[in-house]
Order: sequence, then C-alpha cells, then structure tokens
Amino acid sequence: MNGLFFELLQVAIGNRKSLTRQLSDDEWASLYSECEKQALLGVAFAGVERLPKEQCPPFDVLAEWVHDAQVAKERNELLNKRCCEVCEILDRDGFNSCILKGQSNLANYPEYLKDYRTAGDIDVLCWPKKGKGIRKVVEYAKSIAKSKGVLDRIEVRYHHVDVPMLDDVPVEVHLRPMLLSNPFFNSRLQKIFAYYGDSTTCFEGFNIPTNIFNSIYQLVHIYHHLFEEGVGLRQLLDYYFVLCSLFMEQRKHANYTSSMAMFEDGFKKSVMSKEQIQYQLKRLHLDRLAAAVMYVLQTVFDMPDEYLILEPDKKEGEFLLSEIMLAGNFGKYDKRKGDLLNESPLHKFVRKSHNSIRLVAHYPHEALWEPIFRLYHWFWRKFELWRW
Repeated sequence: MNGLFFELLQVAIGNRKSLTRQLSDDEWASLYSECEKQALLGVAFAGVERLPKEQCPPFDVLAEWVHDAQVAKERNELLNKRCCEVCEILDRDGFNSCILKGQSNLANYPEYLKDYRTAGDIDVLCWPKKGKGIRKVVEYAKSIAKSKGVLDRIEVRYHHVDVPMLDDVPVEVHLRPMLLSNPFFNSRLQKIFAYYGDSTTCFEGFNIPTNIFNSIYQLVHIYHHLFEEGVGLRQLLDYYFVLCSLFMEQRKHANYTSSMAMFEDGFKKSVMSKEQIQYQLKRLHLDRLAAAVMYVLQTVFDMPDEYLILEPDKKEGEFLLSEIMLAGNFGKYDKRKGDLLNESPLHKFVRKSHNSIRLVAHYPHEALWEPIFRLYHWFWRKFELWRW
C-alpha cells in the first residue's frame, strides 16, 4: 500500500501523471487513513484532482477529502494573517522577527499546492532591534504571559518559549532556531544560524528565512523530531521543496560553477553551494541523516538527482522511512510510546533515554549526548540560566 501512497504524493507534486492501477474502495479508505496519519490530506487531495477520471476515489471518500481541503485552505488563510499580526506586534515592541518553518514553507510550494499544506502553529525567531540577548526575549515573553494572567503556564526552553500572543493560534517564540544535543556541534550550528539568520525575505507580508538557511535548519528540525516526538512526511515534503527552490536559485547565478565554494546573495552574505552545504553537514555530523533523507525524498517523492545535496544512503534511508511510516506526523501514531497522558516524569526520562539508545547505532554523536543535554536542560530551566 505504501507504493500507491507514494505514487499519489508524486502525482500531487507533479512528478507523476497517474497511479499504476485503479484502486478498490477499501484501498482508497486505507490510502485516506495514511494521508491523515502523515498530515498530508490536503496535498494528497491535490493529487486526487490531477488523476484521470477512471482512477478517482469513490464519492464518499472524495466528499470527505473535499471537506479536508477546504479546512486546510481556511487554516492557511488564518495562519498567514496571524503571522503578519505577530510580526507587527514584535516590530512595534522593538524586536526583529522571522517566521520559521510552518507558513514560511509556502513560499517554496507550487501555487496550486500552497493552500493545501496542513498548517500548525506559528514559530517565530525573535531578537531585539537594539542589542542582543536571549534574556530580553524571555522577559518580553513573560511580560505578555503576565498581562494575560497565565504566567504560571509559561515554560522556557533552550530554543523556544510558548507565548500567548494570540487567542486562536499557538505561538512559539524562538530564542534560537534549533539545537543539537552535542555541545561542540551545537556551537558550530549556532554560529551558522547567527550568520544567516538575519538574511530574510518577505512573503505574504512577513519575513521568512532564505533557502540556504533552511537547507540546514529544516534538516536539524527533522533530526530533533526524530529524537523527540517523531517525524512525519509533512516535514520531509517541506524539505523537498526547500531543496527544489535552492537548486533553482543556484541555477539563476550565471557565474556559478561546481568548483565554487560560495557565491553572494542580495544581502552580500556568502550563500553556500552544494559542496559547501556538504562540508557544513559533515562538520555537524549531519551527513548520515542527510543521506538518509535524500533516500526518503527519492523513494517517496521521486526527487530528481540534481536536487540532492548528498548521495542517498539506502540502509539509513530505509530505517528513517520505517520510523516515519510507523510513527506518523509528530509520532502521534507510535504505539511504542505507551500512555503519554498518564506518564510520570521518571517514565518520560526512561522512555526518551531508551529512544536515544535505540538510535545510537545510527546517530551516535547526537544519541549519546541527548540524555546529558536533557539533564543540563533541567538545570538550565530550574535555575533560569537564560538570565546569565
């Protein structure tokens, strides 16, 4: 069934014109469930719309899909509007901002697919216009929470804090774009983010990162979720379009050759070529994950070879794909987790440690440091080390 599911997604993104065969009603029902599991109902509906008439699903499944597509469209319209409002509020209060992942990914999607991406919450990278300091951002977030009477619910984390800026959409204000548990590689990562983080472009009235930033940032985001809740195909599809857009941008530079390490963008910042991205990924020990992701992108979405940033790794890719198909979007369907609603802090620590141990053979540089970082993170939050 996975093969037919992948075919439908390939039809949706324009890499295939039809399925290899017609499906039975039961197969369509199963396909619909898989799309729901991976938070790709809207995108898959775009594929259904492109199918030959004789391959279309039965009316009851199609009617449900039409409803889901309309819900996705309305949610995207709302989120785009709220992203503008959040950035306007931050600008008024003395902060620069940039919308991360989520709605910013729509800039890379084809026009006919923009409305169909499943939207979530708002992630916004925030930094003071005058001076620097995570402390200032955290204190700002706490002041908003206090004004709304929910200060006791605010939980400051190493890279973000939930801020009740809006009534109808959750907002995560990022102190840092993302992190690695390994402190040595995390230091390198933050330097890359610091260099490229303020090179933004405007989309739908709000600032978004460049694709060169996203080529590393969104890969780290996938890595982070693999160790945390779980990662789904929605995140992989976002990364697919990041690499597609990046490739097209690089082709536009007439003086770009494969022997060049860097070239400049409109911000006079160095923009990494494919070779330079590979170099940075190796320095961060993300090359194994990247090679696995390349395999998934080719297997699931039939990504052309020229868009790949590394050679695919079949063995690692099959492992990553099995994790994705088992766990679903944000790992919501992963039965290995047990009962999370009644989970004690000790059980949570043991569960996450077990997951890290399970991943040691694949990603030792992150897996061995992950439990140590969690312990450090507890002290960081307990003693409010962000104040220092």
